[in-house]
Amino acid sequence: MYEIERKLAEDPCLKGLEQMRQTYQFAKRGWKIDPNRIDVHITEAGHRGLPAGRFAISVEREGILDDSEHFGAFATYVVDRKILDLWSCGGNMDPASFRHQPKL
Repeated sequence: MYEIERKLAEDPCLKGLEQMRQTYQFAKRGWKIDPNRIDVHITEAGHRGLPAGRFAISVEREGILDDSEHFGAFATYVVDRKILDLWSCGGNMDPASFRHQPKL
């Protein structure tokens, strides 16, 4: 996680990363877990009462919709290639925060 966090912190959008909630989980591709890819979800601390910090979790529940306005970021990290794709970062209601479709 430290390598991923270092790469995330290089992006100006994620200043103060240590004060945000960072969730790391193995990516799910179809019905299978892909241990070579890690999905990263970052939200502002305090959103929905969630604390700041670094959390490694199992595959997140699907179908959770959140239409409240808050800061968020999404990325995928490929373990064997050490490549990070930060594909969304900013306000969840701001279309400019969506950078591109996930590439990895």
